[in-house]
Amino acid sequence: MTGASDARARLGLTLASGLALVWWSPPTAACFAISILAGWVLEGAGTPGHLAFLVVHGALMVLARELGTLPVLGLAALGLQQLAWRLRPLQASWLDRLFTFLFLPRALAGPVWTVLPRRRAAPDPSGWGLVLLGLVEKVVIADSFAWHADAVLDGHGSPGALQAWSGLVAFAVQALFDLAGLWHVAQGLGRVVGFPLPDGPRHPFAARTLADFWGRWHPSLAGVLREAHVVTGSLGVYALAVLFYGTHPMAVLAVAVQLGLLGLERVSPVHPGRAAVWLAGLHGLLLFRSPSLERVAFLQDGLVGVFGPGTADPASLLALVGGVMVLAFGPPDPVRVFPVRSRPLSAPLAVGTGLAVLVLWLAQARPFLYPRL
Repeated sequence: MTGASDARARLGLTLASGLALVWWSPPTAACFAISILAGWVLEGAGTPGHLAFLVVHGALMVLARELGTLPVLGLAALGLQQLAWRLRPLQASWLDRLFTFLFLPRALAGPVWTVLPRRRAAPDPSGWGLVLLGLVEKVVIADSFAWHADAVLDGHGSPGALQAWSGLVAFAVQALFDLAGLWHVAQGLGRVVGFPLPDGPRHPFAARTLADFWGRWHPSLAGVLREAHVVTGSLGVYALAVLFYGTHPMAVLAVAVQLGLLGLERVSPVHPGRAAVWLAGLHGLLLFRSPSLERVAFLQDGLVGVFGPGTADPASLLALVGGVMVLAFGPPDPVRVFPVRSRPLSAPLAVGTGLAVLVLWLAQARPFLYPRL
């Protein structure tokens, strides 16, 4: 494909993505437009411009949180993408920027990389298989564990050790496979239109350091932070996180604790090991998910057995044992499931995707976790 045809494809996909955003949520589209315009206007203003951009974008996220109907995390991802661009200026046209910020699969998946590819690959119909994989991960795995996580983490009693651990592990499965499902849907759509995205979550619970754990949980976010000069980028992202989660103090606490643990890990002469990484990662998810410090205290007491071992009911046993197995071996590597440039599978994949949509309707599946945060 020629450079001109690649540019036309990116322009068409940018316009289509913008129109889809306007159709889906005009207020969200307005917030995206204001953020992109502010980043453009303040680009040459140096450090004061960076601070002004953080204020403008943070105000948009607070507004979105107050309205309660906008995808605040999507705005946070857009702000991070622009922050990375500001901290590492690149030679890029206006089309490069808009395509990077608005391309629909990238917007679904969050931070991907600083600049999406200029050259278009050949459209690959096997991407519909990735879409199907993502829907299965969401509906069959994440949603199946979510009900048990909600029952334990949102409960009002004093959970026994079995119930507390099973609820925490169930939420870890829900959070990981909800993200993996959303990512694989986006990755499949990108492959179908010829602009494939990089890989998403890749076996975070196989990590032996906490830094590797969160890097595996969201590889593209770790990549953007590395590209944006780690220290400055991390401070900027943390400022965005505080603004974003201004009405969600437990999430701010979760971020602060994980940053503290990462700092201790950096100066420690020994690596913590896989068991310690599991405990630290699960603790971060517990803080993020819990509605209050009081509930965290009850759950932590339950985890250490203050309220006894708990009842060995089938639901808790299944959630705990099955959840640990799923976390230890998942999510699956999509390249092994649906190799790039595999033989055309349009008909069976169309049938499979249609069945997945039917399952979504019949099961009354929950919305994806991350876009509604």
